Amino acid sequence: MKNLFILLLAVTALTGCISAKSYVDPSFSKATYEDIKPVEKKYNAHVIVEFQRNGETFSQVNQEVRNHLERTLRATGVIIPASADTNFTLNVVVNNVADMKAAMAKGFGTGLTLGAVGSVV
Repeated sequence: MKNLFILLLAVTALTGCISAKSYVDPSFSKATYEDIKPVEKKYNAHVIVEFQRNGETFSQVNQEVRNHLERTLRATGVIIPASADTNFTLNVVVNNVADMKAAMAKGFGTGLTLGAVGSVV
């Protein structure tokens, strides 16, 4: 009984060590569109977007990334996405690199503990 109590106490104490880890620098949230100085003549740009997953083209997401990118560019007030009569071409490649083995191991651990040890996706 005493060993079970000590084990339960240790497990309870160790749950405080589990925390979500953020990879985004918190200082990015301080930048706003108002921080960008407007230009007199906006730049017309032909926008090319390619989404990749672990280095391989994943074209199903290209349109969603393009829409988000074009909204962001328009909001800056500097670049206007256009298909004809452009000053330059903006080529954006988004590569979602994931460690699949680590992700599967984390998912297995979450399932094994019935969600007691959660994971962030």
